[in-house]
Amino acid sequence: MSTASGARALFGIGLEKQIPGQQIGAPCPIALALTAPTAPTSAEGIAGLLTGTFVWYVSFVFAGRGETAASAATTVPLVLSLHKATVTIPVYAGSAATCLGRRIYRSSDGGTTKPLVTEIWNNTATTFTDNIPIGSEHPTKVAKSGSTGANAEQTGANFGLKFIRPDVGSDLQRKDSYGKSTEMTGRLGQARGIPMATTYTQKLDVEARTSALIPLLASMVGLPTVMQVTDEPTLIYDFPLSDLTADSVSLFASWYEGGDLRPGIFMGMKTGDIDFAVSEKKWTQIKANLVGTNDTENAFGTVKTGAATYGFMPVLRGPRLDANAYTDSIFVKITTAPAEADGIGTFVVKVARAAAGGSPSYGSTALIVYYDPTTGRQCHPAAIGNDTATDNQGAWIELFDSTSAAAIGADVGENRKPVMIYFPDDVSGLALNDEWEFLAQQPVFGIYSAANPTGPADDGSFTGQAPRFELPNRFTPAHVIIKRGPDAGGLTLLDVQDVGVKLSRPIDAVVSLGPEAANPSDVDVFGQVDIELDFGKRLKNREFERAMKQDERLYTSVVFQGPPIIVDQVLGTLSTYREKIALLLPQARVESTSSPLASDKALPEKIKIMAEQPDNEELDVMTLQVVSTASYDFAAI
Repeated sequence: MSTASGARALFGIGLEKQIPGQQIGAPCPIALALTAPTAPTSAEGIAGLLTGTFVWYVSFVFAGRGETAASAATTVPLVLSLHKATVTIPVYAGSAATCLGRRIYRSSDGGTTKPLVTEIWNNTATTFTDNIPIGSEHPTKVAKSGSTGANAEQTGANFGLKFIRPDVGSDLQRKDSYGKSTEMTGRLGQARGIPMATTYTQKLDVEARTSALIPLLASMVGLPTVMQVTDEPTLIYDFPLSDLTADSVSLFASWYEGGDLRPGIFMGMKTGDIDFAVSEKKWTQIKANLVGTNDTENAFGTVKTGAATYGFMPVLRGPRLDANAYTDSIFVKITTAPAEADGIGTFVVKVARAAAGGSPSYGSTALIVYYDPTTGRQCHPAAIGNDTATDNQGAWIELFDSTSAAAIGADVGENRKPVMIYFPDDVSGLALNDEWEFLAQQPVFGIYSAANPTGPADDGSFTGQAPRFELPNRFTPAHVIIKRGPDAGGLTLLDVQDVGVKLSRPIDAVVSLGPEAANPSDVDVFGQVDIELDFGKRLKNREFERAMKQDERLYTSVVFQGPPIIVDQVLGTLSTYREKIALLLPQARVESTSSPLASDKALPEKIKIMAEQPDNEELDVMTLQVVSTASYDFAAI
């Protein structure tokens, strides 16, 4: 087996669906890629620049889910001679996702090539006038192909995960601990250790891109409001400071370290610390520390039978302990469809184990799953007024084999670590005999080769679909603007050589008694948000020293501002907006200054500034905004 080197490390991140009454949610892998639009139609327009025989294609672009496969071509090729074309395009009428816009592709060679000719960033326009001459289309971007499901050319093919490039130092691991017994053994050795709670302290280092920062911030400070700029791909994220459960955002992630390893799936993750650091000789980096609650080596559930009206994948968590834990699949089947009685929603599942791709045999042991009929979400039975459910049953349901009735997870001696299942989003779409297979290990996100996309002899070690990266521009020292002043109207530029921005918020993993005690059941977000700025500059005056002596307060802004956002990749149209991270502190104090002698060079000055809750009660301790083309569908969680 090959050794993991880290060179092929892959980190995918996704938004969890909130579990009612909890700060964390559950992973929500997308089972079905959204279907391609219907074919556009075309008609000859007024005099223009097009000469030839043309057909057009259209695709939808969705927030958080990427671009669909292209539609079929216009039914009748359009023959033009120095004319424009009027192309009628469909709008997205569904509710499964937020449509940001459409892309239109064109072929003038019978469908051999399909380059991009325009991008329409709304879901309202129904016509496009094409006057782009042959040869002036986008040089590399062509229509995507593929069908719905696992082979579709969009984020749904990666189960809804967005892939971010991890930097050196990133580490996502679980740590199992043992309680040291004080029993005397009658010999000189220690008593057998007792399995205790697992901890998940995760570290993610990335180069500063808005695509990485947006989910990290959301899982720390709360659900952002998102506005799409009219007729642009530009999205403006305004982040609150909230401790309300309704505003809570948690994350799940896939972590692949390379070699013959398989990815681990981590879940229930929230961010406690985010550090930005940039200097005159170093690009901006982000270092984040997260706390998680659980993990699994099992793959996301894939449809074996049915599930036509349920667009997501159920998820497992916890370690298996059976003899074939790393080879055999788990199969789960709906044996009683969701139904409501007296305000309590239930459905019934059975569980079996068999070789991968096999046909399992189900026994008589069944499991009842509870859900909230109002939201359709799986929940703790007590949350909907049911106090008679199975002892210690939570929102996640422990799995027992339907034939042997044995626990799928660890339930031997003192080791109690259950394997549990959760059906994300609205479970009312589940139907009788819907069935899923959970492979023993998650396949690697990627293509092994063109001939064998899922691995040697198509053995399923790869998903067969390339990971989709979203890589907006990185921020360098040239992109940093720092200002300070007495108020918003009196800000002036500050000449610094390095800056660090640190956001901290206390978070604490919660361990409840019962079968789930080996893993945190929730993550509490509490306490004040600490915001610290550290500047390094040449010592020229005593401005900050005097401000500290006189107990003055500063109005401070730190802005990472990238290039203008491209609105149309074909015409090169630019937005008035730029890729941006903007942090505004209405009230901050100078915490400390220092200027130690280091050599005969110019003296450096180090300044620490701490944000305070403003005396003006109408203001928050900070205003935090991100402007980006990176899209996450927060409306769907």
